[in-house]
Amino acid sequence: MARILFAWELGGGTGYADRLRAIADAVALEGHEPVFAIRDLIGTAEFFRDRPWIVMQSPLAVGQLHPTNPNFVPGSYADLLAVNNFLDPEHLYRLVHAWQMLFLALQPSLIVGEYAPVATVAAHGRIPMIVTGHGYLVPPVERPEFPIFDAGAPRFAPQERLVETMRAVQRRLGGAVADTLTEVIGGARHFVTSFAETDPYAAFRLRAHAGPLERYDPPEPPSGPPSFHAYLSASHPRIRMLLESLVESGVRGGAYIKRATPEIRQYLSERGVTVYDRPPPLAEAVKAASVVVHHGGASTLAAAMGAGRPQLLWPEVADQQVSANTIDRLGISVHGRRRLHNAAQASAALREMAQSGEATTRAMALARDIQSRGEHGSLGAITAAAREFLG
Repeated sequence: MARILFAWELGGGTGYADRLRAIADAVALEGHEPVFAIRDLIGTAEFFRDRPWIVMQSPLAVGQLHPTNPNFVPGSYADLLAVNNFLDPEHLYRLVHAWQMLFLALQPSLIVGEYAPVATVAAHGRIPMIVTGHGYLVPPVERPEFPIFDAGAPRFAPQERLVETMRAVQRRLGGAVADTLTEVIGGARHFVTSFAETDPYAAFRLRAHAGPLERYDPPEPPSGPPSFHAYLSASHPRIRMLLESLVESGVRGGAYIKRATPEIRQYLSERGVTVYDRPPPLAEAVKAASVVVHHGGASTLAAAMGAGRPQLLWPEVADQQVSANTIDRLGISVHGRRRLHNAAQASAALREMAQSGEATTRAMALARDIQSRGEHGSLGAITAAAREFLG
């Protein structure tokens, strides 16, 4: 039996931990011991309540510019690193050193990480690491520099400066010193666990996408009267308007609101919206709906696309903005934060998507194409890779 460390250090929401937990469940069935170092111990507590695993806080920097900042518009993965401690040798050193102290304490034989770039630096040349995540989080690593997917976005720093910072930290800590950032960030093996259509780097990939962890059933058109499934966060800056749009659309539906207040629950339930205390099974909720309203999280985005459901997207953080921008051209979604300005416009867009067959027809065609490509069910491939590293 080997100990495997599951690492997550950046990003809002809890989907990162949920996906890592799914991989951990799979390797645990093979007799291995998962341990976790994650960003959010509070929001993910339910995920680990019934698991006999060590779950620890991952190293974090407090007070740094973070991609949830509304002024942060990345054009490449290098911009993401630039605003997250890869420009300051002392900051990066302290975080890498903290990860290495965790490695020393936990003694993992393998690391599996999602959105954990500092952990990849700490593990390089020391412990094999499998990197997973959707396209924005797992950039192409075959080139010496990360490609730019948005030429109009400002550059936050030259990529060579980021490389210099990383190399200075690696020299200070001893061990292997990498020539490029790309060879480090990709880990010993990487898997893009999303569809090509949501990947801003799709044109630069040399390898096929592994696709989401889950396997999706062949898509079926929605049945019954028009309906919505909403998965939103009470922390969204326009949550009041979003809730009003659900109610005013005249479309029946259900909603799970993260960190919902009693007032939010009362407002929705009194107006006929089913309010869930916890997220309902995602595949079932999406399949039962005509349209999915959410922020653009990777799991919900993939489930809606795999089921052939149009989407109304209200991004909350940078990677969700990128995903919403990327699929906007497909005609299967509306990027609400960019196109809609008030509850009346949002409710009209929701009503039109739920009642119109055009968006559903396009979404169903895409879902059938995804099925034909077999671009889903990557959990087996990731587990097999772990098996290879562990021998």
